[in-house]
Amino acid sequence: MMNPNRLLDSHYSNKNPQFIISGEPIYRTQFLQDICALKKKLKDTPVQSYQLCFNHSYWFTVSLFAVLAANKEPVLLPNFQADTLLAFKKADTGVISDIENITSSFFVNTHSVCLTSSDEELDNLSLSLSQTITLYTSGTTGNPKKIQRTLREILSEIQVLESTFKAQLQSAIIYSSVSPQHLYGLIFYILWPLYAGRSIIYPQLNYPEQIAKMLQADEIKVLVSCPSLLSRLEFSVTKKHQHIIFSSGSLLKAEAAQSLHQNLHLQPIEVLGSTETGGIAFRQQMISARWQTFAKVNIDQDKNNLCLLVDSPFFSGEKPFLTADQVEIHPEGLFSLLGRVDRIVKVEGKRVSLDEIENHIKSHDFVSDAVVCFVDGQRQLLAALIVLNEEGEHILSSKNKYYLDREMKAWHSRLFDLVTRPKKIRYVSKIPVNSQGKTLLSDLKQILG
Repeated sequence: MMNPNRLLDSHYSNKNPQFIISGEPIYRTQFLQDICALKKKLKDTPVQSYQLCFNHSYWFTVSLFAVLAANKEPVLLPNFQADTLLAFKKADTGVISDIENITSSFFVNTHSVCLTSSDEELDNLSLSLSQTITLYTSGTTGNPKKIQRTLREILSEIQVLESTFKAQLQSAIIYSSVSPQHLYGLIFYILWPLYAGRSIIYPQLNYPEQIAKMLQADEIKVLVSCPSLLSRLEFSVTKKHQHIIFSSGSLLKAEAAQSLHQNLHLQPIEVLGSTETGGIAFRQQMISARWQTFAKVNIDQDKNNLCLLVDSPFFSGEKPFLTADQVEIHPEGLFSLLGRVDRIVKVEGKRVSLDEIENHIKSHDFVSDAVVCFVDGQRQLLAALIVLNEEGEHILSSKNKYYLDREMKAWHSRLFDLVTRPKKIRYVSKIPVNSQGKTLLSDLKQILG
């Protein structure tokens, strides 16, 4: 049976705190009282939707449920940078936030919520399966796209996740390095733990050294993270652990998976999905490079472009959904990723795979990481951001950028012709990523100038 109120009340039976904030537990009664207090402030306002902009995951969660309990719609923005808030600002939409400098006609600062609630009000908190949450895609290849998900769809996915991983997770507490403003963080860090009665840890872990320290602990823990952080972990001690790590947002590099396995005997669980489809499949690449579809997910292959077609109860709209991932399908719900069709572009009439060029640059002895993008301006061209390793940094400082550029051009010409050579090259300390570990095209263009 699918009951959305379990998101509010699953901890009642097992007595675990909903949240542990800087070591202090927040139990069911306090959690529900905070939701009721905020609901009171929202219920009689004329607006029907509220944008949620939070640094604090607990107040984000309280606000999410308060908006839903007040029969209004929560809107999760892709981020809450000043330009984003201005672009998404609407006269008929309120804002709930713990950030002081946000302005809105209907602004509620959670720091000011200090009302009390009766037991009757707590008992009357209720959610409906038909209620929707508005999210936005990350905007990796362009502008963020608005997506609506019902609680029925979200709970359907959560039930499959719990059925798939319950035996491994048991009652482990949940850490995260990703934002709940996006679907992956919302489900894996907030809603799934609340549904299953697992405690959520705040603050989040935003730096590799914080994650490395947490993973050295003996007690079994769950980490919801992304490849950009997992690939930067360094371990001073090698020890066998039983933690569970989820990774999503992009593909985890083989080197990062191998490092976690060699140092901690951990095998991260990669999750493939999108805001449009929800979860699609998972894998542990140290066991198999192939992806296993989740229960209730049906897949096929588009005959024209070989891209993955997905159908599941985790999303609505046109089905099957055509992804940009080219695949090879195997028996038993398994498939292999072959690359993304949106990473194949035309430069001066010639079809080019950005992935192939990117991987070739990464294979150079001077390079630690790289990303290649297509710039369609006055002139169509390819551009590259390159992170140098220690040897590359030495060459850059002892010689100059001109020498290094010539080396990269010569390396490119070993496999590709002149048309496909990146015309703009910038050497950077790291590839920019957002809170979900994704590299946005807009950020790349800003650096490239």
